[in-house]
Amino acid sequence: MTEKTSETDGQAETGEQAETGEQAEQAETGEQTETDGQVETGEQAETVEQAEPAENAEQAETAEQAGGAEVGAAARLRRKVRTGVVVSDQNDKTVTVLVERQFAHRLYTKQIRKTKKYRAHDEKNEYRNGDVVRITETRPLSKTKRWRVLELLERSE
Repeated sequence: MTEKTSETDGQAETGEQAETGEQAEQAETGEQTETDGQVETGEQAETVEQAEPAENAEQAETAEQAGGAEVGAAARLRRKVRTGVVVSDQNDKTVTVLVERQFAHRLYTKQIRKTKKYRAHDEKNEYRNGDVVRITETRPLSKTKRWRVLELLERSE
């Protein structure tokens, strides 16, 4: 590790001492420094550094008090949701849903259509071929099933 030395008022300072000396000089002269995109004076920089650990401690205490319940609830809110058409309902309590997404090519900006099939859980065997349904991500239910049907959006004729 290299040590940085500087002469200030005839005294040699190293490492952190040099930085705190510079901050003290800035506080005396009223100079401003830019830290993390924010402009702060020397005194403000010291108070901000002291406040951050306290916030992290409060967040840790809150997570411990909740017992991890908030973590599970937050994960449920972020679950992926897709809309697609049922293309197969042959299996018991399972439907195959075709989801189509459309996006622009990165370089050529042409509209591209990609399709993907998802196996989704259908508890009551109520969805038929051609139905438009909304599916959501869930825990693994079988080797290929990681989705379940949320709702029927449009019944097929």
